[in-house]
Amino acid sequence: MASMVRICIIGLSLAAVAGLPLGGWANTQGGATPETVSWESEMRLPLSRQGFDKLKAMGWFTKAKEREDLYLEIFGQGRFLLAAQGSPVKARFLVDASKTRWQVSVVTGRTSVVADGLTAGVKETRKARVTVDDVPGATAALQSARSFITEARAGAVDGAKALALAEQLSTLPVLADMARDAQAPWPEGLVLPAGWAKKERLEGALDVAGQEVEVLLARDLRLDAVGQIVEEFEVEAELPGAWSPQAQAAFQEVLERFAAAGLDSDDVPVEDSRDFAFLEEVYKRIL
Repeated sequence: MASMVRICIIGLSLAAVAGLPLGGWANTQGGATPETVSWESEMRLPLSRQGFDKLKAMGWFTKAKEREDLYLEIFGQGRFLLAAQGSPVKARFLVDASKTRWQVSVVTGRTSVVADGLTAGVKETRKARVTVDDVPGATAALQSARSFITEARAGAVDGAKALALAEQLSTLPVLADMARDAQAPWPEGLVLPAGWAKKERLEGALDVAGQEVEVLLARDLRLDAVGQIVEEFEVEAELPGAWSPQAQAAFQEVLERFAAAGLDSDDVPVEDSRDFAFLEEVYKRIL
């Protein structure tokens, strides 16, 4: 059976992240079993609003979905540590209308794809994911993290509040289990909220190099480096499995489809690469 490729133009929204134990997850024994542990190859291209509209006009989309992403980081040595790893780690709750899941992913390789004047970044990741709706304390921890981010934006948090939240989040061992199962590097430090995102997506399908492709188009809202909510757009293509020549060919054809839809280099903005910079600066001041 042909493999599936997912192509996403994703929209992020502002939210807070639930936290994890105070470090040392990789040493956790036993605990929750992941629903999925998988490898994925992902191509990503940031878009302007004009580029977003060009792809939306192609008529590829048949249904809509929304999801909230609640991100965590480890704060130590005066900075966020996960993104600084040799193999960067992303830890987040995925919240949609039907369930809440916890996912840890680790980047295991990076490259790029070029086609018709467009250049897209590609990363290979390993992910572990589990549903946490029935995990005792998870709902309360998520709400506490959301509240913390709201208060941080208002300048109403201090070191005591941050440490109390880290302590609350440390009572959720299921989070450590997924870090272990993803084989994610996990340095010592305080696990704290890092960001909040809401993804509003339109879904469709394409045939790419003989493969059925899911297409997702969405608007992103997120916090910028000073705590303001900003709107962004991006396109992603995801192929199950590790990076391969087949993935390279598929992603190049995807870019060709986008170029045929009128997408060009003017539709690809330069990004601010400082992910989660706002809360990192908050923690530098209060911890």
